[in-house]
Amino acid sequence: MTRSEATPLTIAYTATSAEPGVNIAALTDALTHHANSALFPGDGEVTLVVQGRAPVTFDLTPMRGDQIEADMHKKAEQINDQLNHMLAEVAAHSEILEASTNGLDVLGVYDQAIAATPQGGEIVMVTSGLSTTDPVDLDAAGDWQLNPSGFVAQINPRDIPDAQGRSITWTGLGQTSTSHAAGTTDPTSTRARPNSQQANKKLHTQHAPGPAARQALHDLWLNLCETSGASSCTIDDSLLPATPTTATNRVPVIEFDQVTTNCLGTFTLAADIAFSPNSADLTQAADKLLAPIADALATCPDGRRINAYGHTAEVPGSGDGIGLSTARATNVLARLQQLGAPRNTIGIPTGYGDTRPTVDNTPNGAYREDLARLNRTVELTITN
Repeated sequence: MTRSEATPLTIAYTATSAEPGVNIAALTDALTHHANSALFPGDGEVTLVVQGRAPVTFDLTPMRGDQIEADMHKKAEQINDQLNHMLAEVAAHSEILEASTNGLDVLGVYDQAIAATPQGGEIVMVTSGLSTTDPVDLDAAGDWQLNPSGFVAQINPRDIPDAQGRSITWTGLGQTSTSHAAGTTDPTSTRARPNSQQANKKLHTQHAPGPAARQALHDLWLNLCETSGASSCTIDDSLLPATPTTATNRVPVIEFDQVTTNCLGTFTLAADIAFSPNSADLTQAADKLLAPIADALATCPDGRRINAYGHTAEVPGSGDGIGLSTARATNVLARLQQLGAPRNTIGIPTGYGDTRPTVDNTPNGAYREDLARLNRTVELTITN
């Protein structure tokens, strides 16, 4: 094997006051695997990138003198010791794991992580994805939830970093800080935190996005990742353990209580909000999401049409879900017409069942309900 076969690893955090605190211990398995894969000195290096901070590198490579430790037992002990040392260092200097610039700059952190990672390397992006800085300012982008791919297409290509040759994993999308509200004061001090109401009355705790907004975040960042030329783009929806944030940077709040729409685009309706369990019966909550779309369709130019595509999760022993997904798509289009969408804007319902999943909800053959929820959707697409 040659030296070029090593796989560099970078873990990048936005780590703002609007998100859970950094918990590197939650990535112990990934870090241990990385160190175990070391073939040459330095292969076990891990680079930490945090918004506004200079990258920090730790070497987890298990060594015996100037050679890789060959004894498996001693190798495991060394990796454990190196990892504990890394955790102790970041605990002693916790400020390096807190964003030092205002806003939530996902694209900037992504760019910095790419710069710190040679081609062939892996990047783990730990972020809520709720970017508030140009050119991905979701605080100012009214229709990003309806058409995330269209939003990405409007970004100047020169503002998207070149991720060619890197494998990207996104985790934490949609997770916000709830244990330490961004609009509170330090309980051990009378000094107001920069995100406190005393410091800026316009800044409040960031509410967690619902299923539809989380799906839009997934679509947005996967689309941008693919546009950046990464060799692979995946989402890990296993939740990182929530920890209180100690970051004090100022982050605008993104609102999710209104669904904005226009006459072109895509909106994903989460089944756990829109339908009764295992049913195609619409809930009252569905109207809050469908009414703005129906209103928009009533004012759209001639020729606009909305199609519905139903999706279900893979549930072992429960069939392919095509019948249920078709019924859900059909009922959504019918309800849009009842809410005022012109008949000539109503398109075709299609049920894909579990044949086109957003994520694999049976990884390694084990069914996971948290992932299954992400696959139970009706996708609405307005075209001309």
